[in-house]
Amino acid sequence: MSAIEKLRSKVLERGSSGILGFGRMFNIVDRNRSQSIDMDEFIRCTEIYQIDMSDQEIRSLFSSMDKDGSGKLSYKEFITALRPPLNDRRMALIGQAFKVMDGTGDDGVVTVEDLKLKYNVRFHPKFVSGEWTEEQCLREFLDSFDSETNKDGLVTFDEFVDYYSGVSAFIDLDEYFEEMMTKCWQL
Repeated sequence: MSAIEKLRSKVLERGSSGILGFGRMFNIVDRNRSQSIDMDEFIRCTEIYQIDMSDQEIRSLFSSMDKDGSGKLSYKEFITALRPPLNDRRMALIGQAFKVMDGTGDDGVVTVEDLKLKYNVRFHPKFVSGEWTEEQCLREFLDSFDSETNKDGLVTFDEFVDYYSGVSAFIDLDEYFEEMMTKCWQL
């Protein structure tokens, strides 16, 4: 079992509340409030959460989680590493939802134009107030699925999966995830 699998297993012994708890640990050990933790702070996390790993395993784990090579873990890197893999049932639901969102269905990418075919923004508070146009409201919705590092107005299937992988990590039961996806996307 790899170090990340060992950590994930220990954290998930408590279900989704384990991920939340370990996530809270991030904020506790981030003493300087930099929104990132260094190796010493990460070691403190594992000690507090009673993760039984050797020093070498912890250092290896930290390096594997540090995707940008900064020597620090952002909260996103931290939580992303803890997420369990999506099972086939959840992946199928995410695939169905993406097809709904990809209104034109012609390029495998969701754009504002795709959303115009599916969503009506007339009740969005900023549209009602005249503060935003229809395009701005749709773009805000699209941005929630778009990559944090490249807000290009195009949502790929991988970005959509990444978003729902994060949501899924906090839902223990497949039945609840299915109900949520079915209601949200009218599957």
